[in-house]
Amino acid sequence: MGLYDGIMSALGLGGHSAANPQDAQAHQNVIGSLTKMLADPSSGGLSGLLEKLKAGGLGSAVQSWVGTGANQKVSPDQVRDALGEDHVQEIARDAGVSADKASGGLAALLPSLVDKLTPGGKLPDQSSLSGMIGMLKDQLTRQPPA
Repeated sequence: MGLYDGIMSALGLGGHSAANPQDAQAHQNVIGSLTKMLADPSSGGLSGLLEKLKAGGLGSAVQSWVGTGANQKVSPDQVRDALGEDHVQEIARDAGVSADKASGGLAALLPSLVDKLTPGGKLPDQSSLSGMIGMLKDQLTRQPPA
């Protein structure tokens, strides 16, 4: 299973099983916005995002996502508190969704995305991360929402 398929499946959006196509589109838009941010070195990339989440009180959750065990879930409010309202608003604007949908999408997406981007429990180097994000972006442009 590829990166995109694994993430969409973890979100319950694989194939045509999504109960609400609007939610599928919102999640896909949030994935696109988040991957854009992760690919931008000026934002700190993946390690910058993880540090921000840790500093915002989600250290144990982040560790579970990077590690090889089960991924700890987080709530939309926890994500909003950890990232800050401005950051969530920026992602929402970029994704074309409300801040509530953005924080909900991030809460659903981050555990799986971070897990998939940190194979073997290790942060990838920038070159590897860029390649994984590039593949994910390619899939986003080719795959309609479920």
